Amino acid sequence: MANSTVHLDFLGREYEFNCPSEKREQLKLAAQRLENQLQTIKSSTQASREQVILMAALNLSFDSLDSTQVKDVQSTLDHEKRITELNQRVQTLINLIGDETGHRV
Repeated sequence: MANSTVHLDFLGREYEFNCPSEKREQLKLAAQRLENQLQTIKSSTQASREQVILMAALNLSFDSLDSTQVKDVQSTLDHEKRITELNQRVQTLINLIGDETGHRV
């Protein structure tokens, strides 16, 4: 895994980063997303450069966390739905077969 140097601009300043060569394009996309967020915040506030950077980092972190939580909640709901369906099928089978005394439930 060879590293390469990537030059990225944030709020008019250039920074150098090292990253694995195969992740170069992914890093550039992430940097563009960050720069867009920085410019959006900068244009709507008189906050300092540091505050703009922190707000952008927090926004992106929140978006990432929120997205993960939505997936977790959806996964839980899908799981609960499958359990409910299985319980209904089991109950149907019990009704068809009858309880252990031979009487239908």
